[in-house]
Amino acid sequence: MRILSTLLAIFLLAPGVAAGSAAGELLDEEALLRIFEKYVTALTPWPKADLEIRKFRIVSGKINPVEGEIEYRMVGNVPDKHPGYKNLELAISAAGKELGRVKLSGELHRFGTVACTVNKVDRGDVLRREDIRMIRSDLTWQSAGVIFNPENAVGKRLRNSLRAGSVLLADHLAEQPLVSRGDTVTIMAGRASLMVTAPGRVREDGTEGELVRVKNMMSRKVLLARVRDDRTVVVDY
Repeated sequence: MRILSTLLAIFLLAPGVAAGSAAGELLDEEALLRIFEKYVTALTPWPKADLEIRKFRIVSGKINPVEGEIEYRMVGNVPDKHPGYKNLELAISAAGKELGRVKLSGELHRFGTVACTVNKVDRGDVLRREDIRMIRSDLTWQSAGVIFNPENAVGKRLRNSLRAGSVLLADHLAEQPLVSRGDTVTIMAGRASLMVTAPGRVREDGTEGELVRVKNMMSRKVLLARVRDDRTVVVDY
């Protein structure tokens, strides 16, 4: 018996439809898996080497061997491009007559090399290159914002503590503060034509462009001011 997987091919004809044919052979589980895999991976933007089908099964339907070419087409909704659970339905025909339909399901998994922590790191720590290692990980159920380049994490401050081996996400990281609680700064307020300044003391850490609470040392009032640099904050009007 010829290997059916070498005879089957998928051609994306239109949304919701794919077609192919095979010469007089049973569409067994192996052949259906190949069809399922080719179809769902063709819809994604990632390299095929980073994709894998898991938990494939034939939900319902079976087509017996027939004389002549078997033709099939995909029917129903087109799966989206994202990894995860997928459903497909095949309509099977021979000599222009539909023989039946087969429903298929499986999980499309996406893998990638990502940055993760070598050891436990604490909230407020500044990441060094030696704190990070690259691992190949299953990203199917990962949140958005995965860090693929370690240099995008080096020098960033952690917003929360992470265990050893945690995949780094953009939400875990913050720029190092330009000003820290207790720093003495110059508060600038007003407009270009009339700008006043006063000494202030920062009440919380802040990065460039962030709003922080600052105590005006002359009026003793606490204001919200935007960090300009490590010595200056500006009150917005």
